[in-house]
Amino acid sequence: MRAEPFSLSSEANFSPNDPRTRIELFCMNLDLLAGEGANALTADAEDAAHNHYSLNVEYVGQVPPLVDSSGNITADFRGIYMVIVRLNDLMPADPGDVLIRLNLHGIS
Repeated sequence: MRAEPFSLSSEANFSPNDPRTRIELFCMNLDLLAGEGANALTADAEDAAHNHYSLNVEYVGQVPPLVDSSGNITADFRGIYMVIVRLNDLMPADPGDVLIRLNLHGIS
C-alpha cells in the first residue's frame, strides 16, 4: 500500500505480470443488481486541464466485516463497497490531483 502521488506502474505490485498501479476506492449506495460486478461500473479520472481518462474497473464488492479470533463481529461495514480501478496508461506521469467519477446505471 502506498500513499499518493501514484505512479502509473509499480514494482511493489500483487501481479508480477502487470506492473500497472491499482487504486482502491471506497463508496456507498451502490445498488448492484443480482449478478452484477465490475462490468456494471465505469470510472474515469479528470485532471486539472479537464482531460478525461477512462479507468478499468477490475473489482467491485462489499467490504466484509471485521471478525475477532472468537468469531465475533467487531466492525460492520454494511453498505460500504470497495472498487479497484487500474490507472490509464495514457495519463501523464504526474497528472496532479484528479477527480474520479464512478458511473452505475447511468448515474454518477
